[in-house]
Amino acid sequence: MATKKTTKRPAKAAAKSTAKASSKTALGRVIKKVVRSAQGTVKAKAKAKAGKKAAQKRWSPEKEDLSKIRISVTTIGDLLLTAADRHPNDDAVVFPDKKISYGELAARAIERARGLQALGVKPKSHVGLLLPTCMEFVEYFFAIALCGAVAVPVNARYRAHELRYVIENGDLVTLITTSDVPEQVNFIERLLNALPSLAGQVDPLLLHVPEAPKLHNIVVLGKPGPTSFLPEKAFLKLAKTVKEDAVHRTRLGVRV
Repeated sequence: MATKKTTKRPAKAAAKSTAKASSKTALGRVIKKVVRSAQGTVKAKAKAKAGKKAAQKRWSPEKEDLSKIRISVTTIGDLLLTAADRHPNDDAVVFPDKKISYGELAARAIERARGLQALGVKPKSHVGLLLPTCMEFVEYFFAIALCGAVAVPVNARYRAHELRYVIENGDLVTLITTSDVPEQVNFIERLLNALPSLAGQVDPLLLHVPEAPKLHNIVVLGKPGPTSFLPEKAFLKLAKTVKEDAVHRTRLGVRV
């Protein structure tokens, strides 16, 4: 009876073949993992990019109510608006003869900020405050902050030559003052003495003052002054020509 001859593979060759197959399988797994990882990264990036585009598409200054947006890291202007959001009816400033709530102060500051922007006040502009201790000082201080401008309080006791120095060297573009002060103090008279060329000005919206080249406006609160001074009534009328959103756009652009 014939017997079938079987050829046995050497143990060494079999082991080598198994190792090779095993190696291919392991390499395949690694390649698959790398490919999956790469695909996942690409998908994640694509998803993030699509999400960013969708968010940009959804958000539009024209569609948003800018008055409701707040800055997390607080600016001076935003500090007031946040306080008005949280405690609108609480007293913000109290004087012996008057007081004002946070809500009222925010509304008045925004109105005055609109007026300042109508005059051309821009972020980083210097705006002077030649006022006694009064409610208007607080209102305009916050209004200037909402414009992203720099408030420059001017000492109410300064004489003419001191006022001239501060107005010129402080790079003031607008100055807020008042005629409603005690009889012994007359800011308008002091300003006319400090800046003699004011007497010949007829356009309070665009002054040309050689003594202070950057000064464009002087707003006077209370009773109207000479023609070179912009009356408060005219200032508030100008404020209506600027939308509130314009103030909020500027406010949201203020860097901390």
